[in-house]
Amino acid sequence: MATMKLVLVLMMASVVAVCARDPELTTDFAVPVGMNSSLITGDFFTFTGLRNFSAAPNTFGSKKVTQVEFPALTGLGVGVTLLEYKPNTLNPPHTHPRGSELIFVMAGHLDVGLIDSANKLYAAHLHEGDLFVFPQGLVHFQINMSKEKSVLAISAFGSSNAGTISMPRNIFGSGDDAISSVGTIGDGMMFPTSPSSNSRRITGIGDSTGSQFRNDPSLPETYHFQGTTNYLVSYFRIQHALTSSSLFDSCILRPSFLASLY
Repeated sequence: MATMKLVLVLMMASVVAVCARDPELTTDFAVPVGMNSSLITGDFFTFTGLRNFSAAPNTFGSKKVTQVEFPALTGLGVGVTLLEYKPNTLNPPHTHPRGSELIFVMAGHLDVGLIDSANKLYAAHLHEGDLFVFPQGLVHFQINMSKEKSVLAISAFGSSNAGTISMPRNIFGSGDDAISSVGTIGDGMMFPTSPSSNSRRITGIGDSTGSQFRNDPSLPETYHFQGTTNYLVSYFRIQHALTSSSLFDSCILRPSFLASLY
């Protein structure tokens, strides 16, 4: 009986694993529509787009490799992204709806975190050579807290097209009604209350390096964050939803216990 239960568990696990992957191929590999398979060479299985990759100064940058950029990945259930975090930059909260992510730190130190469906924050301070996994669909982020050194990392995905949903872009790009519906910030929460349409000004909230958020009156809107002394604040910039040219600042909050990691 015990053996039968074990067999059933293994069978169920294999079904889940298959369902979580890209659709199974019925051929050795997927040939793009319109391409003559007899003309395919090793070049089809080679991707050179990561050569000489570097993020712009003072920014976080990434280069993804999915089935869109590299058609040979179609149906294989794998994908990668090369990431560079310049000093004091972050990859803001986001999710990957179609695949889990395994990040490997190649150079530098990187702070990472994920939030589960019960709003619990799981954070870690990664060193060169460390791995961290972000389960499929969970909100997560990465931060380079160094003032001087960049961080280089590479992420592997369990899908050839894991997808990315940026939380700031979706929240702040969805209009005033959606923004106003977001609740007051609590431990591990990442988005602000909007008290009114015309009074969302960021004032007096410093980030972990001691600098202040920009308070530029020329911007059409800024956002008020109900921060307290037991939070560290890091910032990022996103496109304003209503004006294609203006940028404004936003932030995420992190519990102060992370300060002990540095």
